[in-house]
This record gives sequence, C-alpha cells and structure tokens, in this order.
Amino acid sequence: MPIHHFFTRGVVFSHRDFVKSLDDVERHFEPGHYTAYLYTGRGPSSGSMHIGHVIPFLLTKYLQDALGLPLVIQITDDEKFLFRDVPFEGQKAEEVISNNIKDIIAFGFNPRTTFIFRNTDYMGEMYKTILPLQRCMTGSSVKNTFGLTDSDNIGKFAFPATQAAPCFSSAFARVLNHSKERPMRCIIPCAIDQDPFFVLTRSAAPRMKRLPPALLHTKFLPALKGLTHKMSSSAEQNGVITLHDTDRQVQKKLRKAFSGGSGTLEEMRTSGANLDVDVAFQFLRFFCPDEALFAHVAQAYGTGGMNSGEVKDLAAETVIKYVMTEWRARREKVTDEDVEHFTSIRNILI
Repeated sequence: MPIHHFFTRGVVFSHRDFVKSLDDVERHFEPGHYTAYLYTGRGPSSGSMHIGHVIPFLLTKYLQDALGLPLVIQITDDEKFLFRDVPFEGQKAEEVISNNIKDIIAFGFNPRTTFIFRNTDYMGEMYKTILPLQRCMTGSSVKNTFGLTDSDNIGKFAFPATQAAPCFSSAFARVLNHSKERPMRCIIPCAIDQDPFFVLTRSAAPRMKRLPPALLHTKFLPALKGLTHKMSSSAEQNGVITLHDTDRQVQKKLRKAFSGGSGTLEEMRTSGANLDVDVAFQFLRFFCPDEALFAHVAQAYGTGGMNSGEVKDLAAETVIKYVMTEWRARREKVTDEDVEHFTSIRNILI
C-alpha cells in the first residue's frame, strides 16, 4: 500500500514511539491475536462535523487498512459536558451524538474490527483502568498541563484519566480480549492539540507497568479566514466547511478563503503567491492525493502562472471529489442498526 500523502507533505509532522509501534505490529501473533491497536476519538459538540475534523479520521482509516489493526473510537460526551456545558442526555443530545457516530462510520471503517463507544455508556468497562490512572496523575500536573484553576469543577481534573484509559487494552477486556500476558501497544492518530493528554498518559504508563501509547500528530487545517485561526464549529466567523455542506456551499465558502496572492493580477504574475499562507493551497496540501497535480499547482501558483481564483476553484473541486462525494454516498447508507453494531460490546479480534 503506497504511503499516504499526509506523511510526504508534513500533515503528519511528529510522533512519539511510532517506530516502536511498527516493530510491535511486525511481531504479529497467530490470527486473532494482535500486538497493537488504533485509538482515536471525537467530542460531539455539534450536529455536523467540519472538514477539519476529518484529518485524524482519514489518517486512522489509512492506518487501519495499511496495518490491518483493530480500532477503538472514543466519543467524549462527558468532556463536552464538563468543559463546555454541552448536554450529554436528552433527545437533542442523543440525536447529536448519534449523528456524529454515523458521520464517523461513513469514513468507511471496518465494521468487524472497529468499536465505537460513548464514555457515559462505557464507563463501567473502563473504570478499573481509570482508577490507577487517577492515582498516578496529580492535581498539580493536570492543573499545569491544561491551565485549570481552583474554581474549575473537579470533573475537569478527573477527565484526563478518562481520555487516557483507552490507551491501555485493559480498558477493553471484552473488546480486545485483553490479557496481561499479551499487552497491546496503542497507536493514536490525533491533532497536535490532543498531545497534552497523552504526555500525562505516557508519564503514568511506567508506574502502571504498561506500554506507553504511540502517537502520530497532525497539523490543523486552517480556517478559511487564515492560518492564524483554527477551524472550529464554535467559531463559524473564522470560516467553516461542514461535511454536510452542498457542493455549491463548498465552492462559495472557498471563494472567500484568505489568499496568499498579490494585490493585482500584474503583481501576481510577477511575484507569484505566498503558498505558506494561502488557504486554498493548504487545502490542496491536505486533500489532493495527486502528487503530480499538487506539484504543478505549487510551481505554477508560486511563480504567478495560476491566479487565486483558479486555485480556490481547484481546492473546492478537490474537497468535493476526494472527501465529500464518497463520504456522502456512504453516509446516506448508514442506519441506526449500523450504529448499534459499531457500539455493541463484542470481541473485534475474531
């Protein structure tokens, strides 16, 4: 399987122990027994995921296919309640969370080897793993890592242990057929802002006599307003493309994206564009799998052979073709029964 362009273009830009995890993957036991598994997650704060959310999921899907590993996906409904007062119960909350799970399923994860769980539903299964983590993490370390204050609710102090628990296969006794004799290395594809959680986890792992998780860090997809802004559902004024936008909406929004082009067409032809700050070009960096096309745009746009409008239209076309089209087709077919299957507690190694 060819290497993903996320690696060749620096979208994945750093790691912790990923080489060790690949060594673990190579040491496969007999069929049905794995030496590593994948873990990623989603905080369901809104009913529709935006295009920036897809980066870790696209990377996770690639790794699941390339390495043939089981996958667990955490839905942190408790975190959103503790940190942002987003309800975790009630009809509206259930709809939001169910729609988020359906959106995740639509990335095409293997239904046989993928388990999706809500923290508020699965807590009983994880609690024996969470307790030792809570004992290993001090209030001061959590406070300093996340900038908490004494006036913050105590749930915020306890939550890092909950996000850390899936890093250890003991949290999945029935899902990963955990045994102390055969520990499994956890591999976490995530955006760089999640790293502090796992720094604490890796520090706690030796004291718990567990394998520290390996991580792959991805860069943020910039908001349409510019690279200094993070794309966020809660900051729509910065420019957000959601997965449920129409083709026309994608095109219209990208037309308004921050440009690295020069002020006039003549200046553009003379000086070219600043590719480092041009949002549409960055979208191509993230989503265009065609290396030849990407190299051509980089050369032409950087030297003035293409204008900003052409690159914005190409970026919209790329997002629609390589992200939206197949995702939409799969999303239309996802049912409540699929959600029930992916979230059912079962052995995903069989």
